[in-house]
Amino acid sequence: MSRCPCEADLPPVIRSVGFVCTGNICRSAMAEAILKDLLPDNAELRVLSFGTLARPGNPATDGTVITARETGLDLSSHRATPLSADAVKSLDLILTMESHHRFDVLNIAPEADGPDVDGKIFNLGCFAPDDPSAFREIEDPYGGSLHDYRRCFMDIRECMGSLVDFLEPRLLRKPD
Repeated sequence: MSRCPCEADLPPVIRSVGFVCTGNICRSAMAEAILKDLLPDNAELRVLSFGTLARPGNPATDGTVITARETGLDLSSHRATPLSADAVKSLDLILTMESHHRFDVLNIAPEADGPDVDGKIFNLGCFAPDDPSAFREIEDPYGGSLHDYRRCFMDIRECMGSLVDFLEPRLLRKPD
């Protein structure tokens, strides 16, 4: 069931967030880098990214690297990581780029299926400031122009402000 998170959906403390797309060489890689960049320095949050069909070790696409570099982020050393059942179990919050990724996650970790897992998977589009929706998807720029990558990056970036606000009261902090 696709829906957006509410206060009661998530634990009071979130220690890990995973972004999921198909190949982990464009969208989820961008989302991981953007969130890491926006988090307060003292936040104790593991931020990871995965692909449902990722080929282990694949580098981020040229369009992803170039677009990230234009905003001061370095994805040149990013390598794709396939989503595993262990990763699904270990994450407190899983954010997908498209609705079908939710079902992919549940298929990858069928033994983890249930209210605990299903209740922590949401579309990143739930955090879009202009039109938050469980059905709002982040379009895949793979194979597209640099303009497509930039538009994708901006879509993800726009969602991150609301996501950081949502996470803020649930973050552990390192002592100063």
